[in-house]
Amino acid sequence: MELKENRIQFRKTLYFRLIIGLLFLGSTFFAALFCIYSMSCRQFEEELTYHSNSLTEQICRNVEVTLREMSEKAIPLEATNERFGPILREVRTAKNYGLPSYLRLRIESRLEEFMSMDYDVRWMAVVDRREHVYLICHDSRVRGDMPDVQDVRNIYAANKENLADRQGNTVWNGRPGMDGAVMMRMIFDSDTMSFCGAIMAEVESDPLKEIFRGIDSSRAGTFTIYDRNGQVLYSTGELDAEDDRDIFRAEYPISKGKLTIVNEVDIGQKNQKSEDLLHITVVIGLLVFASPLLFIWIMCGKRAKNMQILL
Repeated sequence: MELKENRIQFRKTLYFRLIIGLLFLGSTFFAALFCIYSMSCRQFEEELTYHSNSLTEQICRNVEVTLREMSEKAIPLEATNERFGPILREVRTAKNYGLPSYLRLRIESRLEEFMSMDYDVRWMAVVDRREHVYLICHDSRVRGDMPDVQDVRNIYAANKENLADRQGNTVWNGRPGMDGAVMMRMIFDSDTMSFCGAIMAEVESDPLKEIFRGIDSSRAGTFTIYDRNGQVLYSTGELDAEDDRDIFRAEYPISKGKLTIVNEVDIGQKNQKSEDLLHITVVIGLLVFASPLLFIWIMCGKRAKNMQILL
């Protein structure tokens, strides 16, 4: 009985209380560390959103001005209406059994005239009310990149509702696999006071590239311009993120909602340095708190059983 009463209970020793104190300090340290990290991430996302909004607002204004200049250069509003309106009115009144060849030649001649004024135009086409397509391509272009009549008709059909919405405005469309931008607009006949067809043209996207040339994608992320149909009009690249949850995505409408600019930033990549620092701090903290625990357990554990040190 006496040996049993004199046996030291480890939970009542000073060393057990030291271990509990170290565990408490360690848990408090790591909890504070993770709270600081989560607050830093939240603050980083807020600052990223603010800077992204400021940068993208300026980009949106530049894109709108550039697209307006590209449209007015390739298919100027007044000139296209004056040149094609009277011809398409004759086409509209022509008999259904066939289109006079001289009207087709006049339309193609006008298209060649417009294409000669802007070499950035890859091809140009006119679609009348009967959806007859008049297509002209640059001879120096690669034929594989040029659409045929059916491709133009499909593009027109896909954007027919967009053209009918606020007729006379320019509608932009992206071609899958091509880096050009297709613009189209209804042609207005001032004599009959009605729209009599549509004009379409594909232009090089070099003016859009100039807008994003000075932007560092590693900091600002990637920018993609989408048309109303969800086709890519222009893109600075794609993110190579392992997890979609690490991507910060923001959408900005431009041209009164006719186009959308999407800014994507890989937050995981930007937080990589902070995560590496966190891992190093955790490892060092574990070593710092594990070393005294091991020392107490190994060096003083056996002595505590033989010493009657009670608090």
